[in-house]
Amino acid sequence: MSQPQDDTRQRVGDRVPRRFWVGVLALVIYILFAAVLGNITGSFAPEGDVMAEFALSHLIPLPIAIGLALWFTWWSGWWRDVWSNTSTLRMQPRRLWLIAIPVLLVARCRSCSCPVSHGWSVGSARS
Repeated sequence: MSQPQDDTRQRVGDRVPRRFWVGVLALVIYILFAAVLGNITGSFAPEGDVMAEFALSHLIPLPIAIGLALWFTWWSGWWRDVWSNTSTLRMQPRRLWLIAIPVLLVARCRSCSCPVSHGWSVGSARS
């Protein structure tokens, strides 16, 4: 009889063990990288130009951090499993609570009486 496979067990070809602390460490590094590089690149924006500061602090560091995260999943040997996980709707036992936040956000947007966005206006940031 075969044993059920544990998802946290190291598999052949893994360079990094599949442990909770590795994921937390990767998340902390990702956040610190985005925050530090975001602050550095955001400082190059002209004084008072909120849109330029936002663009520089988000559109430069986030793609770099996402690329590094994707590289880590490939390098660590986790690449195949990251892309082949079971869909939330097909998990056994059912875990429908995982889709609650997106469903509630859509319901909130649908029930809003204002036809415009919820107070978020890109044009209001102009100086």
